[in-house]
Amino acid sequence: MLTHVAFRSEMFPPDDDEAELLNPGIHGRRLANFLARGLRAQGFVCGLPQPEEWGWRIPIRNDTFALWIGCGNDPDETEGYRCFIEPHMPVIRKLFARIDARPRVDALQKALDTILSVRPLIGDKRWRTHPDFDALPVEPETVAPPKPSAPRKGRKSARPAIPGTESDGGQL
Repeated sequence: MLTHVAFRSEMFPPDDDEAELLNPGIHGRRLANFLARGLRAQGFVCGLPQPEEWGWRIPIRNDTFALWIGCGNDPDETEGYRCFIEPHMPVIRKLFARIDARPRVDALQKALDTILSVRPLIGDKRWRTHPDFDALPVEPETVAPPKPSAPRKGRKSARPAIPGTESDGGQL
């Protein structure tokens, strides 16, 4: 199922107070509001966009399973944005029942694609499946791993001491 989309646009600059709600460098409130309006116009009942540390969450009314869209900017791309639909799996398991999520997720994906296609200022749109999205290369972290501490004299274990525990003599 196509549940992840990336695109470029200059339509959704950050709001002034958004930095207080999300992680540094992340925004997308204007995108979330744009999508929520478009979904309502296409007959979906959705709640108000909610801030998350990674971006914005748009809850979609659905009686059989939780359905929502996540969206926000792509901090690695100038004017880049990403949206994803949850659930991203075709089958939802609830207790002993298996629920086919495909019809509802596919309808939401088509509506989202239509919303992102009607504006000429939204371009370079690329849909992916969840596994394809997960397979995208990630920039390696530049933080060096911590150096292990040297074992103390008389210790039988080479494991580093944990401050404030018996392994460190109870000292901080």
